Amino acid sequence: MGKLNVSLLRYLEPHHFRVLCAVEMGMKNHEIVPLSLVASIAQVKSGGVTRTLRELSKQRLLSYERGQKFDGYRLTNAGYDYLSLKSLTARGAISCFGNQIGTGKESNIYVVANQDDQPLCLKLHRLGRTCFRKVREKRDYHKSRKQMSWIYLSRISATKEFAYMKALYERGFPVPKPVDFNRHIVVMELIQGHPLQNITEVGDPAELYDRLMNLMLKFANHGVIHGDFNEFNIMITDEGQPVIIDFPQMVSTQHRDAEFFFDRDVTCLRDFFRRRFNYESELFPRFSDVVREDILDAEVSASGMTKQMERDILKELGMASDDNDEHEDEEGEEEEEEGANEKEKVEDVEEMRKEFESNVVLGNVPSSSMDRFLNDVQVQPRESEDLSDTPLIRQVTDPDQAEEGLDRLHELNRSFKPFRDPQPDKSMDNRSVITSSSVGSTIAPEVVKEKVRLALSKKKRAEEVKRMRAKGEANAVTRNRRENKDTISTNQRGCISIISTPFKRAQQALIMLITFVIFAVVFILGLVCFTIYLVPPVGKKQCSVPGLEPSDDKLGNIPDITQAGSFHEFLVDLHDKFGSIASFWYGSQFCVSLGAWKLFKEVVPLTDRPRSIFAALEPLVGTRSVRSLNGTAGLGRHRLLSDTFSAKNCTRFLPEFNKISLELVENWQNIPKDDHIPLHDYMMALAIRLLTSSQLGAYFKVDANTMEFQQLYESVMADLEAVINGDLTVDEKGNTRGKMFQKNLTSFQTKVAQIISAQRNARNRADDQLVPSAPLLDTLLMNSADDEEIMCDIIAFVVEGFHSTGNLLTWTLYYLAIHPEIQEKVAKEVEKVFNKLDKDNPKIHDKDIKELNAMIPMAARIDETKDLKIGGYRIPPNTAIVQAIGVTLQDPKTFKEPNKFDPDRFSPEATKKRNGLAFSPFGVGTRKCPGHKFAFSETFVVVSHLIRKFKLTPAFETDYFVEPKYGLVTKPETEIWLKISPRE
Repeated sequence: MGKLNVSLLRYLEPHHFRVLCAVEMGMKNHEIVPLSLVASIAQVKSGGVTRTLRELSKQRLLSYERGQKFDGYRLTNAGYDYLSLKSLTARGAISCFGNQIGTGKESNIYVVANQDDQPLCLKLHRLGRTCFRKVREKRDYHKSRKQMSWIYLSRISATKEFAYMKALYERGFPVPKPVDFNRHIVVMELIQGHPLQNITEVGDPAELYDRLMNLMLKFANHGVIHGDFNEFNIMITDEGQPVIIDFPQMVSTQHRDAEFFFDRDVTCLRDFFRRRFNYESELFPRFSDVVREDILDAEVSASGMTKQMERDILKELGMASDDNDEHEDEEGEEEEEEGANEKEKVEDVEEMRKEFESNVVLGNVPSSSMDRFLNDVQVQPRESEDLSDTPLIRQVTDPDQAEEGLDRLHELNRSFKPFRDPQPDKSMDNRSVITSSSVGSTIAPEVVKEKVRLALSKKKRAEEVKRMRAKGEANAVTRNRRENKDTISTNQRGCISIISTPFKRAQQALIMLITFVIFAVVFILGLVCFTIYLVPPVGKKQCSVPGLEPSDDKLGNIPDITQAGSFHEFLVDLHDKFGSIASFWYGSQFCVSLGAWKLFKEVVPLTDRPRSIFAALEPLVGTRSVRSLNGTAGLGRHRLLSDTFSAKNCTRFLPEFNKISLELVENWQNIPKDDHIPLHDYMMALAIRLLTSSQLGAYFKVDANTMEFQQLYESVMADLEAVINGDLTVDEKGNTRGKMFQKNLTSFQTKVAQIISAQRNARNRADDQLVPSAPLLDTLLMNSADDEEIMCDIIAFVVEGFHSTGNLLTWTLYYLAIHPEIQEKVAKEVEKVFNKLDKDNPKIHDKDIKELNAMIPMAARIDETKDLKIGGYRIPPNTAIVQAIGVTLQDPKTFKEPNKFDPDRFSPEATKKRNGLAFSPFGVGTRKCPGHKFAFSETFVVVSHLIRKFKLTPAFETDYFVEPKYGLVTKPETEIWLKISPRE
């Protein structure tokens, strides 16, 4: 069982719901709703209906269909769900959506919660979901009954269930408490228990049997019969009390099949107790035991459940037949009765005929015989044609006597007309019309002759036209034959001439061959030139931006990056030499690097990333992570993760951050006074603990798993950085380190698969309240196509989140340790507002942390469609544009004395004077790092706890001068050792 994807609901705007409602209204009378009708109903401003319909169709909330005569839109199940959920959310009935806990033939069951976090049960009626081919047979545009659409059926099913549940609950029946309903969704109380089907043992089967049978009889005494009273629709609470669910098929005791449904419910329950609990009782209720005490069925009908709705829903549930079937059954019963009494009826009719023959005057017919005939033969009287074959008329010799008998026959017919079946009367009327029309005509003979003459002349003209057309076609065929004859004669003369001159024929063949060769050569040369134009060779400048020429034909400037020591140091040297904008080659990819924040303005709208720049990371993060995706798929994935780590959601992680930070404080308090602390090792272990415990769920509830994961990850990352810097080639044969990297990489990916499986199993086994919190992993489980996509995103998040947070913590505490005056200032601010770490309070040491955030060396974007103009230079399409963030953060024009630790440069006054793009440690534009707020939140909490409890000082003189090592992030070249002492 999965979870209904409702994440899109938060992104839909009012005009989306207006269009969905318009399509819903249009489907009341249309198979598919045309665009013009949707536009007239929705009344969306600025003519945005077409765009909105396209967006909704892309999200599969609407379905676009095109036929031979019409095209238009129809609502999907998801679209109908969203309309209902939006209404229930607006009314406050539900506020969050959980897992699916059950499914049935006509419904899906989910756990939801209201605004008070009270768990509730949500039931989605899906009467249109059964085999789609059957649904097509039952849809309103396939049968004459137009209201039998899946929307109509699901809605009346939910309406009926809510009405019955409300009435039963108010009378004290053990049913869930109804909360609200809208369209096809019913919200009710969540029963803490299990279906009777899943229970194998009960303390006293006889007591439970009696209670259920009495409950069934109590239902009937109140005027209703459940209709599906079986083990699947009986819940047993944790206290052992039965609760009845599922009411769409409930019927009144006044229903013509009420006794059948009642007996069927009794039989189902008796059979179940005999099979499951080996209990069988001779005592059970019968329909004759029902004593009407209430009119619950009439109350439900008065609430809006009409008889037509009742018939429709029962028919869909298989508890009623069509009207045609009913008529057929009645006719079958009548035929059986007639067959049983046929002999008696024939005898009575024959006796009646004889008596009538002996008394020509109808008045002499004995009344007893006539009465017996009318009483027995009520449905189908003898046809009038049969009377013509009887001796009744032939034996009448006196015309006056016959006319008198007929007059009295008409009077008798009028007397017994109210007792006749209307169908034979209709047949007799039709037959009389036919008979009278066959005797004579009221049309004048002259009119008939004129019509015959007109018809003959029309037929004659049609034959003439036909003959002329045939003659014209024959002439055309003859003319074509003559032309073909002339053509054949000419070709024959040409062939004779060529045969007679073989030299001339060879000359013409040679000319054709030479022409073909010239054409082939020109075509191949053109194709080569076109290929060279589209794929320029490495080293060919594509624009006039100053920069480096490739030092290797295949690798471009990658050897120069290796020689510089890191990508960041290479970019620093590049911009020192060529200025704020410079070019280089990363393999076959031409790149332009921007080393000034003012140039970032031109690339803020760009969202796509050049995959070639980050190709070295693909062995680890794969090709399906958010880092590798471009276009709308990449933006959608980035938005999903950004919402997971929004400022609002980050406040929910604070309790976990506080817990882990206090554990670290307690650990440091137990360290002997003279011992030294390896700061970088501690902070990296803390960072992985913060990340896994708060975001990755069940697998990391065991601390040993966290340590194993960290060790495996660090071994993979050490080799991966060597690959990025060019020190290691993964596919180099015979390379022992490369083989070890591949082995560690496989083990790491297997470990991530175990993390995914552990959280999924925990969600399936336990209640939502017991499932470990894992916002990131839960979001990916609900919104990813498969486990490979989830794995790629988790690894990408660990690569970017673990390293950045661990090194940010390391550098923050290191600089506070070597600047005691700033450390004391931070400690005082922490003490003042320690218990107010939310968004409405001061940024405690926000400026100190920002001062240390020069840790991401670069980001990159690409535009594959059009030229760009940056810094006065034209940048062609498919050029990788590198944002040298590490270079801009050390620009002395923006940050005076950039290598000096000066948090005051990020004071509110100084920040207002500086452009926002000048400080962009996590990237620029729409696709900046989605977890940057998460990293800041972790750092704030950890530093606050440690600085509040301890004074930090370097352990050795060498720890005052730590060299940075540049890579994916900036980390210390050697370990940093600190001494700690309790703060008073």
